[in-house]
Amino acid sequence: MKKVIALLLAFLMCFALLACGQKAEPAPSKDDTTPADTTPDKQEETPADTTPADETPADETPAEEPEGGEEEPAAEGKFPGYFDDDVDHYARDKYTLCYAMPMETSMHDEYLEGFYKIQEKYNFELVFSNSNNDAEQYVQNIEIMAAKKVDGFFIDCPNAVCGRVKELLEEIGIPYIAFNSPLYDENNHMACPGVIQDGASCGEATAEWFCNHYKEYWGDIDPKEVTMLTLTSSSYPEFAKRSNGAKEVFLKYFPGNDVQEIDMTGKGVAADGAYDMVTPVITTQPDVKYWYIQCGVDNWGQGAARAVEGAGLEKNSMVCSVGNVLLVGAWEEGYEGCWCCGAYTTNLDLAVPAVSGLIALIDGRATPDTLWKERAIPGDSYGDEYGIWYSLVSAMTKDNYKNLVADAEERYGLK
Repeated sequence: MKKVIALLLAFLMCFALLACGQKAEPAPSKDDTTPADTTPDKQEETPADTTPADETPADETPAEEPEGGEEEPAAEGKFPGYFDDDVDHYARDKYTLCYAMPMETSMHDEYLEGFYKIQEKYNFELVFSNSNNDAEQYVQNIEIMAAKKVDGFFIDCPNAVCGRVKELLEEIGIPYIAFNSPLYDENNHMACPGVIQDGASCGEATAEWFCNHYKEYWGDIDPKEVTMLTLTSSSYPEFAKRSNGAKEVFLKYFPGNDVQEIDMTGKGVAADGAYDMVTPVITTQPDVKYWYIQCGVDNWGQGAARAVEGAGLEKNSMVCSVGNVLLVGAWEEGYEGCWCCGAYTTNLDLAVPAVSGLIALIDGRATPDTLWKERAIPGDSYGDEYGIWYSLVSAMTKDNYKNLVADAEERYGLK
C-alpha cells in the first residue's frame, strides 16, 4: 500500500513540475521591484554624500568666476554641510559654537566679524577663546570651553599642539572642524575636515596679478631686472606653501631671475619684524633695479612697505601679501603706496562653509568621515583622508576690494 501511495505522489510531483516548466514567468512590476540601494538598511550603510567615481556632483560645477579666483558653487541640497542645505535651523535649539583662536590680531577679529554676521541666519551664538599665542594655554582653553557645554569647535590650532588637541577633542566628544589653520596629523595631513585657505593658491593669486600688472607701475622695463624677495617661515608649513606658490608663478613669467628669501622664524607675524628684516636686504643691494616683495601675511606686507618707503625705493618696488585686513584699512584711509595687492578671502567665504559644516556634524547629518568628502582631492598635499573646503581666494586691489565684499554678501543671501 505504501508503495502505491509513493508512486502516486511521485506521479503527481512530476505532473506539477511539467506544468511549471511550460508556464511563462511573469515580468516583474514596478510595485514588486525595489532597488537594493533604496531599502532602509542600504540607506543607513551608504552616506548621503557618496558619489560614484564616474559621476560629477552638481556642486563641483563652478558658476561665473570673479576676478582672481573661482566662484564657490552652490550645493543644490545634494550633500550635507553646504550653505544652501535644505535645513530648518530654527527647528532646533540655538547652538553655541566656539572659535578657538591662537591669538587675537586684526585678521582674527575679521574672522569673528564673519561669524557674527551669520549668527541669526544659522541660529547659533558665537563664543571664542584666545590663547595669546601660548600653545599650552590653547589646550587648556579647549578644556575650559568644553566644560561650559559648547556644542562645537572651530579649531585654529598652533602647529606645536595639533596632536594633543586632536586627542583631547576626541576624548571630549564635541564635534569640531579645522578653521583657517590646518589641524595636522603626524604626516602633515589634515586630521579632520576643515575650512582653510590653500597656501599655494594664495601665493599664486598675488604672483599672477603682479606678473600681469607690473608694467602699469614700472612701464616697459627689462624683465631681467626684477628680483623677487619672499618673506616666509620655515617653522610654519602654510607660509612655505604661500611662498612656493608665488615663486613658481614668478619663475614661469621671469625664468632665471633672482629669487631671495627671508625666513621670519623667531620674528613672529608683527610688522616691526618684517621692517627689521627687509630693510638691510634692500638697502645693501643697489644693483637691484626692481623689487617684487611677496609676504606670507599682511602684517609682513605692512612692515615691508614701511621698509621700502623708509629706503626711498617705493617707485621701484611692489609689495604683495596674503591677507586683507591691514591693507583694506590702509586703502580706506587713502593709502596709494607700493603695497598694492593682497590674496583675499572674505570673512564670509570662511565663516559660512565653516558654520554650515560644523552644524551638519552637530545635527548628525554628516560625520567627520563624510563631511565634504566629495571635495577631497586625491594626492592632495594636505591629504585626502578628510574633506577640505578650500575658501575662495581672489587677488585684491584698491579697485576691486569693495566689489569682492559685496559679491560675497550676495552669494550667501545676506543682501
